[in-house]
Amino acid sequence: SDTAEGLHQLIASCDNARRLETSLTTISTLTSECQHKNRVNGRLISQRQQLARDALDIIRQTDPSTSTYSGHGKANNGENARTLGKA
Repeated sequence: SDTAEGLHQLIASCDNARRLETSLTTISTLTSECQHKNRVNGRLISQRQQLARDALDIIRQTDPSTSTYSGHGKANNGENARTLGKA
């Protein structure tokens, strides 16, 4: 990009150009690694949120496609759903 090219030209005109280029390379590498890890973390968070929602649906018996069992061992398809609590 023009910005990167301009930055490299500016660095080249400095007395400590080699050290600045090394630092810029390090920063670029670390930035790429952080972006990758951020994407991975975002996917993991989304997956865990979905798992938590699914678990709450089962506990609350709000998902009609998931049956649970009563204390008497009978299938319960959510017809007796109840609220766990309110904040």
